[in-house]
Amino acid sequence: MKSAQITFSGNDFVGIFVKTNDYYTLVPNNISKKNEEAIKRALGTELIKTTISNSELLGIFSVMNNNGVLLSPLSYSKEVKPLKEIFDVVEIFDTELVAVGNNIAVNDKLAIISPLFSKEEEKIIQDVLNVETIKLTIASHLTPGANMILTNKGALVNPNLKEEEEEKLKEIGIKFFGGTLNYGTPYVGICGVANKNGYCTGISSTGIELNRIELIF
Repeated sequence: MKSAQITFSGNDFVGIFVKTNDYYTLVPNNISKKNEEAIKRALGTELIKTTISNSELLGIFSVMNNNGVLLSPLSYSKEVKPLKEIFDVVEIFDTELVAVGNNIAVNDKLAIISPLFSKEEEKIIQDVLNVETIKLTIASHLTPGANMILTNKGALVNPNLKEEEEEKLKEIGIKFFGGTLNYGTPYVGICGVANKNGYCTGISSTGIELNRIELIF
């Protein structure tokens, strides 16, 4: 797989600033040329420079797969309109769990979502992203999006996964490995992003950590 290790002005938490599917990647407007080229090379996608809620925190305030895009309710219409010209399905998610990227991990068939979502909210996730949904904690955390990187190939998850969580992931057929990124950080979903082509993590991720992500993706 292709890969890149980058930092945003000294911040290694790439998953906070970037969100990707297999064809497009959302990145901050002020991204450096070096990071822009590294992400393109690793993920093989077209980059879309934008903000959400006038913020660079695109990974926290958005969820996307190859079927659709779900945006935080903090999003502004001026930010949504350009995305609707690119993606077939883009919706602002009316939820109190505004950090939607932290609360949802998704591939093209399945979304692992926070147990805090209501049935009505779960239905919206299913409809917009065209997926089945599973309510599940990851390492006892209510934020699966922050604690796993999920693609169509499998998942890298917080290594402190509980036995019952492991059994649930096995039951639904997800291939996964526990691991850390960014020199021991277990919250892998905010440390990096991945798609069918490659992955990006912070520059502090070690060779052992990268080996784990290579094994799963």
